Amino acid sequence: MAKRTDYPRFKESIIQETLTSGMRVVILPKPGFVRKSATLVVPFGSLSHRVKLDRENKQILFPAGTAHFLEHMLFESTSENTVRKFALLGASVNAYTTYNRTAIYFSTTNGLSETLAVLFDMIMAVQFTKESIEKEKSIIEKEIQLYEDDPEQCLYYDMLNLMYPSHPIRFDTTGTKTSLKEITTTILKQAFDAFYHPQAMVLVLGGDFDYDSTLASVQNHPLNQNRKPFLRPEVLLEEDIERKDHDLTVNFDLMSDLVLAGVKMAPLKTADEAEITLEEIKLNLLLDNLYGKASPAFKKLQAAKIVNNAFDIGVACDRSFAYATLFTETKNSPKTISVFKEMIHGTKNATISAEYFEIQKRKLLGNFIQVFDSVSRANAMLAEYCLRGVDVFRLFGDIEHLTVADLEGLKTYFAEGAITTVNYLRHEKSGKSSRGRCV
Repeated sequence: MAKRTDYPRFKESIIQETLTSGMRVVILPKPGFVRKSATLVVPFGSLSHRVKLDRENKQILFPAGTAHFLEHMLFESTSENTVRKFALLGASVNAYTTYNRTAIYFSTTNGLSETLAVLFDMIMAVQFTKESIEKEKSIIEKEIQLYEDDPEQCLYYDMLNLMYPSHPIRFDTTGTKTSLKEITTTILKQAFDAFYHPQAMVLVLGGDFDYDSTLASVQNHPLNQNRKPFLRPEVLLEEDIERKDHDLTVNFDLMSDLVLAGVKMAPLKTADEAEITLEEIKLNLLLDNLYGKASPAFKKLQAAKIVNNAFDIGVACDRSFAYATLFTETKNSPKTISVFKEMIHGTKNATISAEYFEIQKRKLLGNFIQVFDSVSRANAMLAEYCLRGVDVFRLFGDIEHLTVADLEGLKTYFAEGAITTVNYLRHEKSGKSSRGRCV
């Protein structure tokens, strides 16, 4: 039976039901909205590299890029043009793959049930023929080539390969030209059977529609009549415990030098996704407070021509990894690298601005509320968090109650972390003709 939870403060409600097939359905009612949106999420991403598939401890090593390849095959395997079928119903469809999920989503101003049937039919009709696989390999190889020509993309994955030499976070979601050759019909069938079962899926729907009849049509679709026994696959991830400093210099076809400094931190000792999500948010707040573009530190760095407006900060946390990054374009790589290292080491003694922290929180919370003005954006956020078991409205409250003291405790991450720097040099400076590399 569907369960409805109202959030009067936000003037929002969430309806949730688990179908007999095991598929979780989450509905965001948006009375008066013309556009409707649907997102189907599967817990198969680039981290799903070494996977335990059954009770007999059978393990399989999926080549890098398998989840992304399978996402492509969903659209290419049917005899009919799937995208055209969506378009004929007035819907635009797309998909993406991240490190922890694959999502297929569409939006429409017409009926939702009929379009959902096309989505489910597409999944049920997937085929893995030698011809279709080879065709897709040539398409994805061109996609990989585009990324290999992107210096910022290469810079980032060079850093991850140095930081995490044995952890799948080092893989781009598209894989590599080498791993692409390892993807076979058998591999794709194993991945599809393991992860594309209704019991592993979360379906998020948003908009103004008849919720009961839509739920009934979803329940009655043949996809949700799947009675095959299901054992949730276990993604086997071990923390890459090596933490040592690395420095890499690469020649690339650039207008100016690029510098990326990353600090590898100890991941949280918890499997609670809500705790991990909040920790990532807190780390972002800390770095933005100390070094973001509104900080005095950034203005000094910019005045000294250590960084420019391309300067960016990033944080990523999961159960088995945690790292933060500082990036900029520069005309003085050695000086920038030296300053970035000083900043990371000096974080433990840096002063947090309490005044700016309150501004940061208000901005973050305001952005959260604003997401619900768009059905598509709200759907995307709910899909990500629901798959991970995170209550987005509770997360809002957790952020609201954060204090400066909560950020102070994070400084030890940077005191104990190992630093990796990657520097891409212009050809003119190096005098060499290599175009750069992606590890």
